[in-house]
Amino acid sequence: MDNAPTHTKSIAMKDQNIKIIFLPSNAMLSLQPLDHGISGCAKAIYTSFVFEKLRIPVDIEPELQIMDCWKTFTIADAITFIKTAINELKPETIKSCWKNLWVEVASDFEDLQ
Repeated sequence: MDNAPTHTKSIAMKDQNIKIIFLPSNAMLSLQPLDHGISGCAKAIYTSFVFEKLRIPVDIEPELQIMDCWKTFTIADAITFIKTAINELKPETIKSCWKNLWVEVASDFEDLQ
């Protein structure tokens, strides 16, 4: 179990048939490479979509205030941009996240489509 604040040591005493071992600090960054690497790439793509949505109206109408553009941004926009950002992730990006943790497997996916 990772060392999240919600994972208290008292949880281990609930059942004597279960042994819980707590991982060292920051172990999850090494054990979840996809979580870290793909999140960063998806966030970068998502951010570019958001700024593009805000930039277009200002380019069309230069006197438009950026806060007025933000008011037009909806939850539906956010969901659409998240989906599109995930769809735009390249297989090479996903593969590169595994190189440090599981080299043998990462090298097997050279032709990943």
